[in-house]
Amino acid sequence: MFKVLSFLLLCSFLFSNKYYINTLNQYGINKNPIQNESFNVSTYHKIEDGENLLLILQKLSIPESIYYEQNAEIRESTEEIRQNFSYYVLRDVQSNDIQQVLIQLNSELQFHIYKENGEFVAKMTPIEYIYKTKEIAINIENSIYQDFVNYDESFSTLAEELRSAFNKTVDFKKELRKDDTLSLIYEDRYRLGDNVLSPRILASRLDTFRKSYYIFYNPKDERYYDEKAVMLEGFFLKSPLRHYRRISSRFSRKRFHPIKKVYRAHHGVDYSASTGTRIYSARKGKIKFVGRRGGYGKTIIITHQDGYKTLYAHLSRYSTSLRVGKYVKKGQYIGRVGNTGSSTGPHLHFGLYKKNRAVNPLGFVRLRKKKLRGKSLKEFKRYTKLYKKQMDDIKNKLNVYAYQNSNIVVDIL
Repeated sequence: MFKVLSFLLLCSFLFSNKYYINTLNQYGINKNPIQNESFNVSTYHKIEDGENLLLILQKLSIPESIYYEQNAEIRESTEEIRQNFSYYVLRDVQSNDIQQVLIQLNSELQFHIYKENGEFVAKMTPIEYIYKTKEIAINIENSIYQDFVNYDESFSTLAEELRSAFNKTVDFKKELRKDDTLSLIYEDRYRLGDNVLSPRILASRLDTFRKSYYIFYNPKDERYYDEKAVMLEGFFLKSPLRHYRRISSRFSRKRFHPIKKVYRAHHGVDYSASTGTRIYSARKGKIKFVGRRGGYGKTIIITHQDGYKTLYAHLSRYSTSLRVGKYVKKGQYIGRVGNTGSSTGPHLHFGLYKKNRAVNPLGFVRLRKKKLRGKSLKEFKRYTKLYKKQMDDIKNKLNVYAYQNSNIVVDIL
């Protein structure tokens, strides 16, 4: 009887707060042994600048041993916790004691703390989202950014993503004229009703007085291509090592170990090399951080143009010339390979981030622009054909909206 009453109380709480039972799957709760226990979704938190896993555990009075019991790979993954990531705290209905904590590690995985036999344990579980695809067409009156914000201030992030996607392709200040047209298909991701990630541009066409520009997102390498399947965005990197044995671990936001039955993440590329091997800056930039950084050990972080930054971890030593705030050239010596932090052997962990989101560095270490071929090209042509038709349809709707004195049309698919 008590369990029935507890369940009814939980249902009442969830529905009164516009939550639905099936959204619990987005926490990964259905994958854990405590799924039948009663709890409330009690608090949602934004991670603050400088906060890490240990500080969050201290805040919640959860033993720090949860962190130290993890293997080196997972401890390293927790170093990816960033400002404005989120975590949820779930509490018991009756006692208000913490039952679970779900801390976002990246866009795909969370560090899931829960109780087992009365003790806190933890593992990595996937984050599941509700995806909403949206379309926009706009007759430009002022600028893309200003017109978006005039329509809805929350569209400022979308306008910034669009500018970044068209980077090196269109100069918005010089190329655009009044009454040029933009058509756009993008994706928002929601977790428990919250729009928790930046919008992802899937396809866009900009019709200017001179020509039409296309961009298409390729999910396989997370890069943008034009209508001829040529990679856009001119941000390319130099390899940080001239000499290394092999790539011992590749980039992944979410991978499942088929034998150990656990999820793992690796937000960079590991180059196996001898201790003392020289490391070079992959791009011209400004030194943001030099020092120890938890599981990464001795670390260097360099910021670059257009919201990019590179990370070099597990170093044995730094170049004596490095100072925070100082600029370095592409290919400049910055440090040496080591085995510091949560490392199982001498190697360089090399990470690349765009607006604090980890991306695969190997997709950027290239000598020339990439063009899709073979099966990849065939698949690209298939879905871009569909996107072009969608953008034609949404643009045609602008003629209808023009009679309503609106220069923008927005559809949610």
